[in-house]
Amino acid sequence: MLPAQDPSEVASTGSGFISPDNNDPTARNTTRACAAADLDASLRVHWNIYPWWVQKKGIDGFPAESFAAAMHAAVPFVDELVGRLLPELGVVVLMGKKAQDGWDRYVATGGLPPAGLRVLRCPHPSPLAYPKGDNARLIIDALSEARRLAV
Repeated sequence: MLPAQDPSEVASTGSGFISPDNNDPTARNTTRACAAADLDASLRVHWNIYPWWVQKKGIDGFPAESFAAAMHAAVPFVDELVGRLLPELGVVVLMGKKAQDGWDRYVATGGLPPAGLRVLRCPHPSPLAYPKGDNARLIIDALSEARRLAV
C-alpha cells in the first residue's frame, strides 16, 4: 500500500482519485519508481492518508482546512481501509512528510493499524522532490523493500 498526502487539486477536479495512471508528474514518477523497484501493480494499492483534497485556502465558498484537522477527520476512514478492507495488508510505504505525519497522527489519536504491519518511509514522488539529491533512489529502495516483504 502506497499512501501519499491528499488528492491534488487536479485529481480532485479531474479523475477524482489517486492513480499511477493519472496524467500528472507525481503519478508518472510513482509509476517509474514502482517499475524500477519491480513492484507489480497486483501487489500495491495507492491511496492518500487524507481521502479528500485538503484546501489550504478557502475556495468556492469552502473554508480552509488544516492537515491536522483533515487527519483527525480521516482516522475512521484509514481504520476502515487498513483494518477491514485490506485484511492481508502487510506493508505500508508512507510517501512524503505529510503522509508520514498523517500516519503518526492516525496512530497517536487512536488509529488501530493491524498487528505486524510493516511501515516504511520515503520522500514524496512529486516533481519538486523526486529529482533532488538521493530522493529517487530512496523511493525506489523503499518500494523494493516493500516488494521483498510482500512476496
